[in-house]
Amino acid sequence: MIGLLGEAPTLRTNPFNQGQDIPRLLILLAPLMPTAVVLAALFEGLVFTYAVVKNDMFGIDERLRKAFITATFAGLGAILFLIGTELMESVFDQGWIGGVIIGIPLIVMRRPIVSLLSQFSSVIMPESHTNEELGYLELYAMTKADGIITKSERILLDLQAKSHGLTRERMTYLENWYDSESTSSEFSLSNQYGSSGINLLSVFGKSGLVPLSIDEIRNSFADLDENNDLVLSRDEFSAAPALSSLSEQQKNEMFDMIDQNSDGVIQFTEFLKAAQMTEAELLASEE
Repeated sequence: MIGLLGEAPTLRTNPFNQGQDIPRLLILLAPLMPTAVVLAALFEGLVFTYAVVKNDMFGIDERLRKAFITATFAGLGAILFLIGTELMESVFDQGWIGGVIIGIPLIVMRRPIVSLLSQFSSVIMPESHTNEELGYLELYAMTKADGIITKSERILLDLQAKSHGLTRERMTYLENWYDSESTSSEFSLSNQYGSSGINLLSVFGKSGLVPLSIDEIRNSFADLDENNDLVLSRDEFSAAPALSSLSEQQKNEMFDMIDQNSDGVIQFTEFLKAAQMTEAELLASEE
């Protein structure tokens, strides 16, 4: 408005002053100016919603988590740094002391803070894999079955990744994810319950077929969560129709395997990881 009028609005330059020559563009746009903030927020919401809806494409969920972690760490650090310097400036007239007090702990404890933020980001933005990534995990599980990946197997994995458009960084991430969730934790529902006569995939999705979409897994979790507290208790999990043929001991053992942090309940992130790991293992065993 100032640019169009050439000066700050006054009674003399009021657009409704008939004696003032006001550009027609200003008259048309002025009523829309209050909506600028709303439109900006709407645009941000649309972009974020699109990213969430498409979180199974191009690893965008991982990018969102990294951006969230970086922004949160930097934002909190800046706020604490500002508060610390202002407090020390007002008390000791030496603001740099507050900067040192805040800065050094942030630098020293950067890894645990980032790790904590990473866990929180995984809760609000759960991990999901595309069909292409599941195909790569399937092949990786097959080649890693003997504990060794040969040169020819690595070439095969590279070709698989190239055909699916996976970058080297994404390959490394997927392999580390599989190793941490499967090998190191000895998590294998398919090995322990694959011969029990139940369709393990039906525990995590109504169709019981691959591939399991994150929406299908989320709906299955919601169906089991009878009291809508966003976690599954032992009784809620044991009441799953797909587990009706298992004994109570087997149900409890499966519950404990999925409950990786041993807090007595199953969060959606744990449920999702168990579903994806089981899906990859079953696909590999079928091959």
